[in-house]
Amino acid sequence: MSPRRPKKASQLATALIEHNSDAIALVDEAGTVLYANPAASRILGLPIADIVNSNLFRWVHDADLQTMRANFEKTLAKPRAPIPNAFRMRHNDGTWRHIESVGVNWLDTPGIRGIIINYRDVTESRRSEEALREGEARYRQLTEQATDIIYNCDLDGRFTFVNPTATRLTKFSEQELLGRHFLSLVRGDHRQRVAEFYERQRREYIRSTYFEFPAIAKDGTEVWVGQNVQIVEEQGRAVGVQAIARDITQRLALEDQLRQAQKMEAIGRLAGGVAHDFNNVLTAILGSADLLSMMLDRDDPKWAEADAIKRAADRGAALTRQLLAFSRPQRAAATIVDLAAVVGSMEPMLRRLVLEKIAIRVTVSRSPLPVRADEASLNQIVLNLIINARDAMPEGGTATIDMGEAELGDPLAATLGLMPGRYAGVSVSDTGEGIPPDILRHVFEPFFTTKPADKGTGLGLSIVYGIVKGLGGTIEVQSEPGHGATFTIYVPLVGT
Repeated sequence: MSPRRPKKASQLATALIEHNSDAIALVDEAGTVLYANPAASRILGLPIADIVNSNLFRWVHDADLQTMRANFEKTLAKPRAPIPNAFRMRHNDGTWRHIESVGVNWLDTPGIRGIIINYRDVTESRRSEEALREGEARYRQLTEQATDIIYNCDLDGRFTFVNPTATRLTKFSEQELLGRHFLSLVRGDHRQRVAEFYERQRREYIRSTYFEFPAIAKDGTEVWVGQNVQIVEEQGRAVGVQAIARDITQRLALEDQLRQAQKMEAIGRLAGGVAHDFNNVLTAILGSADLLSMMLDRDDPKWAEADAIKRAADRGAALTRQLLAFSRPQRAAATIVDLAAVVGSMEPMLRRLVLEKIAIRVTVSRSPLPVRADEASLNQIVLNLIINARDAMPEGGTATIDMGEAELGDPLAATLGLMPGRYAGVSVSDTGEGIPPDILRHVFEPFFTTKPADKGTGLGLSIVYGIVKGLGGTIEVQSEPGHGATFTIYVPLVGT
C-alpha cells in the first residue's frame, strides 16, 4: 500500500491545481512562467502554451508595474512568506482585469524551485464595489440636496438618520436630533393623534402611510409637514421606518386664503343682491315719506312721524351703499395718485377723529407712491382703518401709520395672493388688546363685529377689503392678544 500513496497524493494535487478556479502559476526569479494552470489561461484569454516561457510582467499595466516589481522583490527576499499584491493584467481582448494575488518563494525547495503565485480575477467584484460606492454617493447627494426632510427612525420612533433639510427646518443640529424621539417635535395637541397613527402603522404592518401635523422647531416656530412613512425591512423583518416630509405651511396658508376669498366672494354676491333689493324697497319708502311730508304742515304731529320715516330710510340707504361698496367696489374714477400724499393730507382730519387720549403717528414715505385709484376710495380705506384702531383703544393708546414701497417676491407674494412685483404699502397699527385667533379670521366678513349693536355695523373692514381688492391689491392683519393689531394694505405701484 505504501508505495502507491505518493502516486495518489501527486494525482490529487494535480487535480486540485488543474481544476482550481483561481489561477496558479510557477515562475522563476526573473518572473518567467514555468507553469500555468487552465484558470490562468482563462484570465489572460491565451492558450497555456503562449503563457509558459513568457515573462509575467509583460501583461501588467504600466501604472502598476513598479508596485508589482517591488512586491516581487519582497517575495524573493522572504522565502516561504506569503506576499500579497494587487495589479491589473491585460486580457487578450485588450481589456484590463483587476487581479489580487499571493506569492510564496519556494526557490530553495527541491522539486519546486520557483515562486508559486495564486491569482484571482476580482474585476467583477471591483465593478460591484465601485457601483455600490457610486450608488451610495448618489443617494448621499440626493438626501443632502433634497428640499424635503428625509429621515429614518427605529421601531421605538427615535431618529437614526436625518438629512440637512431636517436640521434646517427644525433648527436642531444633527447631533441633537439623532436618538431623539420624533414625537418630541410634534405640537402638543397633535402628539397623541400622531402617536396613534404611527403605532397603528407598526401594529397592522401598513407599508406606506401619509399624514400631516404641525412640528415645533427649536426656536418655537411652527412648521406644518406632510409626510410619507414607509416601513423599513431587513431579511423580511421590520427594523424601523423611513419618511419623506415636506413643508406644507405655505400650501395650507394658500388653501386657507383661497377658501376665505371664495367665502368673501360668495358673501359679496349675497350682500350685493340683498342691498339691491333692499334699495328698491327703500326707494319706495323714501318716495312715500317725501309725498307724505309734502301733504302735511310742519305743525301737524303726523309730519314729525313722516320725517322720522324718511330719516330711518336714509340710514337704511346709507347702509345699502356700504354693502354695495363691499360687493362692487367703484373703479370708474381711478387715476394715478400719490398714495403717500393722500394719506399725509388726511393727518389733521384723523387727529380730530380720534379721542384726545389717542396719539397718531404718521411715518411719511420719502418717495412718492403712485397708484391707480380714486382719492375718495383711498380716504375711505385709511379712515376706516383709523376708526377701527380708535375703537380698539377705548382707554387710549397710539395709532401708527407707516408708508413705503414694498418689493414682494416669491413665496410672500403667492402667500398674499399677489403677483411678484413692487407695491405701495400702508400699515395702521394700534396698541390695543389685540384680536384673538378665533376672531381674527372673520374680521373682514360683512356684519361681523364684536361691538355692541348700537356701536357699529360690522362693515368698516369689509368695505376696506372690497376696495383694496378692487385696486388689485390685498390686505392682511397681524395680531396677538395683548399686543395690538396691524392692518397692512398692498396696492400695485404704477408709472415708476
